[in-house]
Amino acid sequence: MTTHVMRIALLHEHPAWSIDLIQRAHERGIDVTPFDIGEFDFSIAGLGDGFDLWVNRVNAMPSAGRPSSIVAAAGHIVSALELRGHRVVNGSTTHRIGGSKIAQAAMFTQLGLGSPATIGIYQPADALAAAGALGFPVLTKPNVGGSGSGIVRHDSSVELAQAIQAGTVDLGIDGTGVVQRIIESADGLIHRVEMLGSSF
Repeated sequence: MTTHVMRIALLHEHPAWSIDLIQRAHERGIDVTPFDIGEFDFSIAGLGDGFDLWVNRVNAMPSAGRPSSIVAAAGHIVSALELRGHRVVNGSTTHRIGGSKIAQAAMFTQLGLGSPATIGIYQPADALAAAGALGFPVLTKPNVGGSGSGIVRHDSSVELAQAIQAGTVDLGIDGTGVVQRIIESADGLIHRVEMLGSSF
């Protein structure tokens, strides 16, 4: 009797981040083939064939030193894989939410999780009205971004207006952003929300 060896395709951007994962999979008899998104040329015809599962480990926010187009490329690839009927972990919906603070705020609200009041903006000039609706102090953030990049605190309308005039309100690679009311953590810690299926 022939035993089927599960074949997983791993789409990644930082090889060093996946070494342990690949090793553990091999120890369990799972064949993992890594594909570096920065070097992955693909044809739509036959895309994804030959694998039982695709795993997307490409950061939904641009990583330092890598072109922002990598994020978009990963989104296109996982969408194409899904449309061809392939199973994808961290597929197109997950990838899109992971790279959008606006979508994340909507998800937290839908799940009933406490999170800062948020208003999405598409140009820096809109930040002033949004902040007025929320009340100061506020943060302005690029919609797509990670590791705190582009986040600025504004304590007054005068301060924010000066930042807008100076062109220092950063809306990131897609030109959209959020204004969020500042809340203080009761325990002084930053809390991360991880999703697995419908659980968090």
